[in-house]
Parts: sequence; structure tokens; C-alpha cells
Amino acid sequence: MSVRKIVFKESLNEVLPNYLDIKLSVILSKIDELGKLVLIDYTVTPLGANASWISNVDDDPATGRVTGSVYADQAGTLYVEQSPDGTNWDVVDSFSVSAGSGFGFTVEKVCPYVRVRYVNGTTSQTTFRLYVYKRLRVL
Repeated sequence: MSVRKIVFKESLNEVLPNYLDIKLSVILSKIDELGKLVLIDYTVTPLGANASWISNVDDDPATGRVTGSVYADQAGTLYVEQSPDGTNWDVVDSFSVSAGSGFGFTVEKVCPYVRVRYVNGTTSQTTFRLYVYKRLRVL
């Protein structure tokens, strides 16, 4: 029985440092991201009349806020949509975006899933830039 304990202890001593190094590197990378903006998605492709764009969905439990910027040469509406299940987008913040002016937004993440949707107005765009970021919360 003492031989088994020694073998187990030696195996654990070999595996545990590697496991801890991996966990530590993940923790350090998350700490490094705190306070920084991490890109979720973006587009610079102009939209046609009444067309829309939908970002990638963020499901990172460490995301505290979704923030970003938009510039469009035509008026439109920006939606930050949140979902409890990734299917039903029940919590929606909407923002009117004026033609030819930049707009910044920040929304607290209150559901597990969040995405950004932009709907262009009745005139096709020639210039459009939309960047969506997340800011990590301190857990």
C-alpha cells in the first residue's frame, strides 16, 4: 500500500505543476484583459436601404458590459439585444443614430447572451463603421 501512495504522489507531482501552469496562464490572461476592450465583432461594409447587420453573439460569463461605436452616413437604429437562452432576445436597448455623426454606446450585460443589431434607414449607405467590444467584469 505504501508503494501505491508513493507512485500516486510522484504522478501528482508531475501532473499538478502542468495543470497549475495552465490554470495560472488562463487567470493571468483574464486579469490582463480586465479594463481593456475586447473586440466581439465589427463591420465596415455599407448597408443597403432598410438592410440590417447582426454581430456575433457574446456568451462569455465574464463580460460585464458591451460597448462600441458606430458611424453611418445615413440614419439608422442600433439595438443591443440580450437573451436568457440564445434564442429569445427579450431585453433590448435601442439607439437612434443620426446621419453623418459618430455614436458611442455602452450597455450592462444582464443576460447570458448578447448581440448588437443595426438596421439602416430608407437610404443606402456609402460609409458605415460599427465596432462591438466587451469589457470584462471582476468576478
